[in-house]
Amino acid sequence: MEATSKYHRAAHRSLAADGLAVAVVNPLRARLYAEAAGQSAKTDQVDAAMLALMACQLAPDAIDPPGIVIEELAELVQARRTAVDGRTASKLRHANCASRIVKSELAHMIWLAEAHIKRLEAAIAKHVQGNPVLARRAQVLASIPGIGPMVTHTLISAMSELGCLKAKQATALAGLAPFARDSGHHAAQRHIRGGRPHVRRALFLAALVAARTTPNSNCSTNASSPTEKPKK
Repeated sequence: MEATSKYHRAAHRSLAADGLAVAVVNPLRARLYAEAAGQSAKTDQVDAAMLALMACQLAPDAIDPPGIVIEELAELVQARRTAVDGRTASKLRHANCASRIVKSELAHMIWLAEAHIKRLEAAIAKHVQGNPVLARRAQVLASIPGIGPMVTHTLISAMSELGCLKAKQATALAGLAPFARDSGHHAAQRHIRGGRPHVRRALFLAALVAARTTPNSNCSTNASSPTEKPKK
């Protein structure tokens, strides 16, 4: 079946509970497969037939549905991410607004958003600490330099496969694997693609913090420049 946000989850869980192996594929991948097979039309019947053919020919790996606890955490993390985006938008409007009334309303909206974010963060922390498995994962992730609470919660909710994948698989899933685009004698520059954008953004922030704060880091702001003499 195609991944359709929350709409495929109930069917995935029900089929898995009946002992059926379910592969969940990226809708874009399924559409590209249909076009490669010469099927330009798109209806529910066509999609079902193409997915069945794709399953037979490509045999994508089956995956287990995420647990209810992970789904609830993912909803909380998504709600916080949406609230943070809304607060950022309001702050930008507030900074560039000339109307005193509108400026006052935006300030109130920012205050409400900050209170909303704090409540969500408290609910996320309580949800994680209330589950021994999630609490242990959070403890392990938080021990990595640069990874704070929100990055930890993003990885737990959006990368539940961590611990069951090889390093290269996890890198590709996060959208950080550079893929080759060579042709003949031409070796093109590698670029990352696909993956999970919100995971990639969270990991970028973690890497940025680690590079600036971890001792002996090549990107650390405390590192000496090449022209400086080494200190004794």
